[in-house]
Amino acid sequence: MLMCTLVLVISRKPSCSANSSPGCEQGAVTMFPLFLLDHHMTARELGFWNGVIAMGFSIGGSSLGGLLLTRFSIGAIMRRVFVLRTISMVFQSSLLTVLEPSTLLKGLAVLSLSVQHFLGGLITTLTFTTMMHCSQRADEGIQVTGTPASFCCL
Repeated sequence: MLMCTLVLVISRKPSCSANSSPGCEQGAVTMFPLFLLDHHMTARELGFWNGVIAMGFSIGGSSLGGLLLTRFSIGAIMRRVFVLRTISMVFQSSLLTVLEPSTLLKGLAVLSLSVQHFLGGLITTLTFTTMMHCSQRADEGIQVTGTPASFCCL
């Protein structure tokens, strides 16, 4: 039950738009690309890497989340993924201290964006799966029906 409560608290969203993401992922996904646009990348480069490539990584993370759920305990997976997410955010934050544009920095920024989107997709799949499992175990009178997005809008 503690895991269900934790997941429900972590996954609360300010809105139900398709672009909003749980927790501090919001800043990592939306603010870092704006920083790159101001300091290191052109709009065309950023659109390609953050719009096309990173979204592919997000879909890959979601797919891997589904596969991992068939083989491992969700609690163990979530703990490991949250640690990886924290490490990747620290890495991305460290890139904010470098203001001089370089090819290496662009490469690290693209790597950071891709990892953030991959882990974001993985966490989203794990979180919504846990939410649905919690809902299925609840009394029928308080069960949530529909999609996880409809749950966030309550």
